[in-house]
Amino acid sequence: MNPVLAALRDAPHVSVSSVKSYLICPQKHHFRYHTDVEASHRSIPLVMGKSVHDALEAFYLFHKEHGDDPPVELLLDTFSSSWRRGVIGDPPIKSDDIGADKDLGVTLVQAFYDQAPRPNQVISVEDAFALDLEGDPQGRLIVGAIDAVVIDTAGRVVVVENKTAARRWPAVQLQHDFQVAVYQQAVREMDILDPVLRFDFLLKLKKPVIESVEVHRTPLQEQEALRIFRQVLRAVDEEIFFPVRGWACSGCEYSHACS
Repeated sequence: MNPVLAALRDAPHVSVSSVKSYLICPQKHHFRYHTDVEASHRSIPLVMGKSVHDALEAFYLFHKEHGDDPPVELLLDTFSSSWRRGVIGDPPIKSDDIGADKDLGVTLVQAFYDQAPRPNQVISVEDAFALDLEGDPQGRLIVGAIDAVVIDTAGRVVVVENKTAARRWPAVQLQHDFQVAVYQQAVREMDILDPVLRFDFLLKLKKPVIESVEVHRTPLQEQEALRIFRQVLRAVDEEIFFPVRGWACSGCEYSHACS
């Protein structure tokens, strides 16, 4: 892990993923972040996402140092090493066919190498940030890391966020996902001027494809994102945890404790 990010996570903080987990199911969030309840298993999409992320990080780091694409073998070897680390240990991985899952990950990495927009220059990789959450009585920070900041072939500064996804995001999610608002504020505090924010989606279709979408948030949406963080933290501090029964229950690694 990025040592700066690790140090920031040692202080009281919150992240985009933890807030999203509360919004999906407060009770699962409670088990994961605030108790010693052990998960019954680990989800294969999380292992795959981490392994693919490590491979893409290797791409950007090589490009930053050498000014050109690495050989595809570097990405595939990085993915395989990360995958091996990810599937061992406890709790066990839950998968119907772990070999097929690994093959899909390899295909995603290859698709990225074949299809992803190429940077003209890579400025930074895994750049950690801490954003002040004004109004939080405990002084917690919003902590995260930006996958890459690049100069694209048109000479623009582009903040890149890579995402693996089973399907395309609906338009309403692209218009309102608050991660964009958080990152937009973070890069402004990092003195990255006039950036374009871009999601590069690695879609796990029958034939994986890469889709790049540029996103933007208004000042009102930035304020709304911070309000969501503050309200979720207030609910957590008040120990407001309840189950949300629905799609997320299928395969939930805390269902044994929930029921």
